[in-house]
Amino acid sequence: MQTLNKLKEICDPYGVIIEAYNSYTYPFDRIGSHWSVTFYAPKGKGFMSSGLSCVGFGDKSIVSAVKYIKEEIAEGFFDLSSDDDFYDGIGIPVSHDFTIMK
Repeated sequence: MQTLNKLKEICDPYGVIIEAYNSYTYPFDRIGSHWSVTFYAPKGKGFMSSGLSCVGFGDKSIVSAVKYIKEEIAEGFFDLSSDDDFYDGIGIPVSHDFTIMK
């Protein structure tokens, strides 16, 4: 998966963690391949452009996720305050964990 490797190369230097899987829009009929990718900001940080600690991306093509995360990272990160309860660093993967479902 060249595109997943490319995403990892983009995200690693910033500590962004990726979860990605491929599924179908209509799973019982195996129609409509669709990618879902979640990007987790480094622990204690949030993505400046969205104001969130994790952002999701979904599309038929995973290639579009490359441009998306580049733009998110280019906007930078902000520090979360200790009272931000929407992200505590618990329950997210500790490393890149690509789970591909076909």
